[in-house]
Amino acid sequence: MSKSFGVAVGVVALAACLGLAGCNSQGGVGEMSSGETAGTGIGAVGGGLLGYAIGGGPAGVIIGMAAGGLIGNRIGNGLDGNAQTAAGNAAAQAAESNVGTVVTWRKTDALWQTEAQGTATPKGGFFTDSSGRTCRYVYETVIQNSQQTDDTVKLCKGSSGWVAG
Repeated sequence: MSKSFGVAVGVVALAACLGLAGCNSQGGVGEMSSGETAGTGIGAVGGGLLGYAIGGGPAGVIIGMAAGGLIGNRIGNGLDGNAQTAAGNAAAQAAESNVGTVVTWRKTDALWQTEAQGTATPKGGFFTDSSGRTCRYVYETVIQNSQQTDDTVKLCKGSSGWVAG
């Protein structure tokens, strides 16, 4: 194994360790969603390997990782869906959480500008509705276009997960 390849493997391993060290309530790192985190990681690894194949040295690896990470992040963001999907995922996660747990979410555009953000917090315990479904109330806050909307929704567990009841 060449010294350059060893450096490349070390950089990739370090990046993976740092990525796993700081997960947030969305399953991502920092303020990124899990899709953005996965896209960044996969893009950085792929870009680093491509950079090594083209440049053969640490500079090629680092440049490839940076470019691959940026491209992967934006692809992951696009595949995550829209703000409504992000809010729905946060509400479903909150429905499974302990009372008082605040689940945050944020959706960015292609230039990393926040399009919308919000929180979901479970209220009270689980209950059974008249249809026999397990349900729970979740308090949601959404900020979009500088306007805040607050609402309490009833979510019930269905065959495909938590749905509005």
